[in-house]
Amino acid sequence: MKKMPLEYKFFIFYNTLSVLDMYFAHWNRVPSLNVEKLRKEYTKAVKNSKNRYEFFLVMSSMMARLRNRHTWYTDRKIWQDYGMGVGFNAIYHDKLRKWIITSSENRKLPIGSVITKVNGISTNKFFNSKKKYIPASNERAARNNLFSFGPYLPKSMDIELNNKTKVHINRTKFTNTPKEHTSCKVFKNKIGYIKIPSFTGHKFEKAALNCLNKMNGLRTIIIDLRDNDGGSTPWNLLKKLINKKWESPVYFEVVTPTALERQHSNINKYSQNGYYIDKNRIYKKNNYVYTSWKDAFKGKLIILTNESTLSAAEDFLIPLKYYKRAIIIGSRTNGSDGDVFFHDLDKDIFIGVGCASVRFPDGKRIEGFGISPDIEVYPKLTDIRSKTDVVLKRALEMA
Repeated sequence: MKKMPLEYKFFIFYNTLSVLDMYFAHWNRVPSLNVEKLRKEYTKAVKNSKNRYEFFLVMSSMMARLRNRHTWYTDRKIWQDYGMGVGFNAIYHDKLRKWIITSSENRKLPIGSVITKVNGISTNKFFNSKKKYIPASNERAARNNLFSFGPYLPKSMDIELNNKTKVHINRTKFTNTPKEHTSCKVFKNKIGYIKIPSFTGHKFEKAALNCLNKMNGLRTIIIDLRDNDGGSTPWNLLKKLINKKWESPVYFEVVTPTALERQHSNINKYSQNGYYIDKNRIYKKNNYVYTSWKDAFKGKLIILTNESTLSAAEDFLIPLKYYKRAIIIGSRTNGSDGDVFFHDLDKDIFIGVGCASVRFPDGKRIEGFGISPDIEVYPKLTDIRSKTDVVLKRALEMA
């Protein structure tokens, strides 16, 4: 891996700190940290990083210290060289406290297998060696992302399963799994089902609205948001599903005072004009009242969630949960939401910074906590192995 000039590493490092100081909205979650402390703690590591990859790891570990899934450091060249997939998906099961394979391109790694070791060490120890690089808002989310963040994984791995089977994986042979498409079907007894895997781009929301339009007259609709990794909040979909006036989530967006205002601590004028002040950070508080569409769905609504439901998918859930419009079934969501400020540092390196904190209309936080289901349902190991969808099964019983 090619070396980076020392002065250029410090250009990237100091620019990153400057952007964090101006835009990061979640300092309240890391009260022991600030920009000056990060500068002191990471200057030596930046200087001593031997090549571009080591520098990437240093910057990634610094950003991960902020405990926010929407705050990260990216280098396209590193992702090209190290960002390949692993050929399977694995979740960290909250109840079993184990990593379980939920889908696989490798017949030697069957669905339902428990990963016990990676490269000869326990999976838990392997996680502990990697978690400092993983951008996540809580420990649970970091565990779930262990096998998803390619650049932090070895290109060659030996996976050992609970049945003592050992499988060698060469990551250069795999690509990351592409996103699915929105899909829908109708079960018997007029129960509609819509699976939305993402809200990245408007095509997923548009397809969901098309599904809803075809489901006129149905008495119950189930919307599956499991593994939905967010994107843009689907406001039109919410207008179609909530049949009354409703408030959006509350967005606390960072307002950056000028240097002069900071010097004189002149923040009173902000509070007098409707701004919110928290630990000397100034936020603009935004939320909106929406009117639903005249043809909004009036029947029973059920939402399915899991540990990988996050970001805009959690935005989507907030008013449904707050107004008790839907029954939420599954497991607690990821717990990371908010807008991202994107900043290019050069043509290959850019950062994302969580620049807004999202809360329920009554001020309740979800960052780091997630949204709890009304009915908690976890698949057992036998369910995963037999591909029995117990969460959907419970939803159909409720419907």
